[in-house]
Amino acid sequence: MPGLRSYSRLLIGLLLLGACVSGSAQTGSSIPSYEDGLLTVPRVDVEGLGFFSSASYAAIQQAREQRLIRLRMAESLPKRRSQMEQLQTVRNTEVELQTLLNYLPDEVSTGLQGQAEVALAAFASGLAVSANLNAGGFDTHGDHDTDHSDSLTQLLQGIDHLWDQIEAQGLQDKVTVVVGSDFGRTPFYNEGNGKDHWNITSIMAMGAGITGNRVIGATDENFEVLALNPSSLQLDDSGILITPHHIHRSLRDFLGVTDELDNLFPIGAEKLDLFGKDCYLAGKTGSDSTSRVTFPSIDIPDR
Repeated sequence: MPGLRSYSRLLIGLLLLGACVSGSAQTGSSIPSYEDGLLTVPRVDVEGLGFFSSASYAAIQQAREQRLIRLRMAESLPKRRSQMEQLQTVRNTEVELQTLLNYLPDEVSTGLQGQAEVALAAFASGLAVSANLNAGGFDTHGDHDTDHSDSLTQLLQGIDHLWDQIEAQGLQDKVTVVVGSDFGRTPFYNEGNGKDHWNITSIMAMGAGITGNRVIGATDENFEVLALNPSSLQLDDSGILITPHHIHRSLRDFLGVTDELDNLFPIGAEKLDLFGKDCYLAGKTGSDSTSRVTFPSIDIPDR
């Protein structure tokens, strides 16, 4: 991951490509407990919990369903009623959250690593096809070098653990990981040895479908973004600057949802092959499947 930029806040998006994984989950439930900072998830049979009888659970479920029906029928706005129908469908689904526990480790880690474990368990159990993981500690307006170095170390350890979890669940040919931040840090220090907001940042993409082992875009000695040719993606003084619009457009192309979303939320940006859609269609993956894209971002002030 060469040239990883100074960030403000990191967001890791996971996309499960292809059909949902069907697991051989066993019926069961668990009561999580905390020991030494870790979430311990023992495997306990539902019938052994003894909180309520089966008849009580059935009555509770029936009351919940009737309440959702009342809420849905009370809505006069079509969009609100549609949302309530979706909520009722989700609540009444046969896929229960209990199946998630069958794919979690006995001890769920804390921080970014724990987020990775829960996300991959959700993928493997068929409960989710996408997830957002968050890592903080990058808004280093003071003592930048010390704080940012520690945060980057934790980030990279978290990403490494994330990929271990992807492989452990057998999803390495189905999961694509996108790592990004809303903006970067200045190339110079302020009076408190910190770095303030800078509207140039980078993202990383790795995993299924990514044409890896390449860097798209660059900055000059003043950390200003350089233009590139939209066809070759090589540096070109007469080219264009990559913006967040191009990133979202490329993600839509990569996932094959461009036509549907463009009708609802059009994006006025050139089509760039930033993530290797052609490679994904050919089913090519590999260990060198990491790319980085540098582009101007939108500065969001501190609140």
